[in-house]
Amino acid sequence: MTLELVLAAVWGLLLGAVVNVAVARLAWTRVGASPWWTAPASLPRRSFWTRVPVLGWFVLRGEASHWGTAFWVRPLLLELGTAAGVAGLYWLEVVDRALLPATVKLVPPPNLATIVHVQFLAHSLLLALMLAAAVIDLDELIIPDSITIPGTLAGLAMGATWPWMHLPILDEAGEFTWLAIAAPQPWPAALDAPGGQTLALGLACVWIWCLGLLPRPWRLRRGWGVALRLLYARMLRSALTPWILALGGVVSAAVVGGWAIGGETWRGLLTSLVGLFGGGLIVWVVRVVGTAALGREAMGFGDVTLLGMIGAFLGWQTCVLVFFLAPFMGILLGVLQYVARRETVMPYGPFLCLAAAGAIAGWRGLWEWAESIFALGWIVPAALTACMGTMGGLLLLYRALSEWAVRKRP
Repeated sequence: MTLELVLAAVWGLLLGAVVNVAVARLAWTRVGASPWWTAPASLPRRSFWTRVPVLGWFVLRGEASHWGTAFWVRPLLLELGTAAGVAGLYWLEVVDRALLPATVKLVPPPNLATIVHVQFLAHSLLLALMLAAAVIDLDELIIPDSITIPGTLAGLAMGATWPWMHLPILDEAGEFTWLAIAAPQPWPAALDAPGGQTLALGLACVWIWCLGLLPRPWRLRRGWGVALRLLYARMLRSALTPWILALGGVVSAAVVGGWAIGGETWRGLLTSLVGLFGGGLIVWVVRVVGTAALGREAMGFGDVTLLGMIGAFLGWQTCVLVFFLAPFMGILLGVLQYVARRETVMPYGPFLCLAAAGAIAGWRGLWEWAESIFALGWIVPAALTACMGTMGGLLLLYRALSEWAVRKRP
């Protein structure tokens, strides 16, 4: 077991090193302090040892005169923290099996060791993706598509090839299974019926996601006709459009292949697709309602793609829980950010990432509490819709009171 934990920590070190490379390369303002870049001409040539996780940052301390005194501290701590976090996740999921329902620990299925290792690999990859997105969001208030798009594709691929990477639950009969679309209700028979309805559902999720990735200016000041013409012209002329269409075509072909295979492959893939759609939809609606009520952008679109990526790994039900847990995570981060930087504008992406990590770590207890809620079926989306409407009304009231206070101010 000690050897397994050491290997998990090494895996975490590698993930941490990749996160540091992603932060350096994918941020809007790139930095040159990565050990994988060529050193500036004014500095000595970097050796092989600079590329060794953790050790390399101690070697790079000699470049402090160029990059700043403590430039190496955060990436060093990030790699050490990722190693410790991934090793802790391995202990939690594989050794202690704390995510599994209690009855499964008593009478485990024969392939349980494989299941928990697959879940660990999926969750460790998701944690690394979220860490990279959160660090960049904290620095620049932006979440790059170059993180969420590959992450979403990885979630869809793992959902199709290893459906047991989804979070573990018990079904209505008390049998061990994974968090599918209708959980805790059984898999809908309509989704297994012959015909193209389920394929149409999967493809709709793909193309709605692709539409969200395209530039979409929306200006209603001159009417709907002008707004639609501007939207069409911008999409047609954007250099991103051919790439997004090609991406949609490739993913659609893979979805058709998964549908043709059927069985657990299609169930796992469709669960990830609906998780992608559901996670993105939650933040998208909040963004639209909040922006309309406040008269300014309420949330960035990067938060939409981020929760969509999380949904591809964890399912739409978890995204609902994550969204309502995130504000509680934000209290701690917000206070720390204000104390450290005196900033009041806070990115929401790190809160979503912390809430998702917390949902994974405390999954058994969280699902025991939430299972009865999701068992209500269609009442859940109806309640969410009502919550969104209530939120819009409260934000309108807040805006009106704020404008009234400004007018009354001497």
